Amino acid sequence: MTDTNTQTETTPAKPTPAPKPPRQRSSTGGWWALLLVLVLVGGSATAGYVYLWPAYQQQQQLHQRQLVDMQNQIEELRDINARQADQVRMVIQGEVSGIARQAYEREQQQQALLERYQRAVESVQAELANLDLSQQTTWRILEARNLVERAGQKLWIDSDVAATIQLLQLADSHLAALNNPAHRAARQALADDLFALQALPANQIDAAAMRLASVQAQLARVNWYQRQPGRSELSAVDDSADWWQQLQQSAGKLADQLVRVQYRETPVQPLLSDAFVNLLQQRTLLQLQIAQQAALAGRQDVYQQALQQALTMLQQLGATDVVEIQRAQSELDTLAQLTLVPEYPAELQATAQLERLARQATAENGQ
Repeated sequence: MTDTNTQTETTPAKPTPAPKPPRQRSSTGGWWALLLVLVLVGGSATAGYVYLWPAYQQQQQLHQRQLVDMQNQIEELRDINARQADQVRMVIQGEVSGIARQAYEREQQQQALLERYQRAVESVQAELANLDLSQQTTWRILEARNLVERAGQKLWIDSDVAATIQLLQLADSHLAALNNPAHRAARQALADDLFALQALPANQIDAAAMRLASVQAQLARVNWYQRQPGRSELSAVDDSADWWQQLQQSAGKLADQLVRVQYRETPVQPLLSDAFVNLLQQRTLLQLQIAQQAALAGRQDVYQQALQQALTMLQQLGATDVVEIQRAQSELDTLAQLTLVPEYPAELQATAQLERLARQATAENGQ
């Protein structure tokens, strides 16, 4: 018995496996990890709401105020443009009415003058039947000389070429009624004067004034800025999007307000500021108005100087693809070459001839 127990005690014991951790402890660790994640997420959300959301709200309010300010500025510019358009329209209507009234009054005056001349000729012709031939010849020569003198006054003082031609034709009719070969030189001088006056170009005062008014109205309506639409103009902010997309869209609108992008196919040039373009437009319209007033007054030098300044200002705008501005430049180039009042002859050739005949006729009657 003693030996058996000893042998039993010396035999090594089998290792017992380690006890498995209870399942309840593993489940508790997972819940703690999930709780930690929720705490971190909640803390991040709380920090974002506390620090980021007020900044986002302030940025939104700033964008709203900027948008309201821009809308107010746009409304003010529209009101200014509307007032200027009304003023230009009233000025043009007044000037056109004045031109039409002046033309009508001038036509009535010429008609009345021709009627007086006709009545005077008829009355004189009735009296000529009671005069002898020498008195009739002297009277006709003196009357022709007086008509030529009045024709010169009409030409150089009133710039009325039509009335001048009618007076010269009336003077020629007096010499033609005499049918004297000695008067052939005087009649030839009258024919030369009539040919020179009839070859003169028409007076361009009214046409130039009305064409300038049309160009001025066209340039007042056109957009000079040549601005390409930005992203904020192409796509509005979508209210149905989430806050992150709305934030990106608002940031894009703000970037478009601060940075202007223009696409040009021509060589790159420095962009003109809106204030400079606005000033350039107003000064160009002012020069066109000055040119129009100078055209109505017949001031060729002031007219051409104002047109040259307007063309220079349009050239400062640079290359433009706006059809209206290109057409206005072409029209102004044409108007700058226009002569408002043609160059009249320095003297009438018939004056010296008729003065010589008048002296001869007076000397013969004196004898």
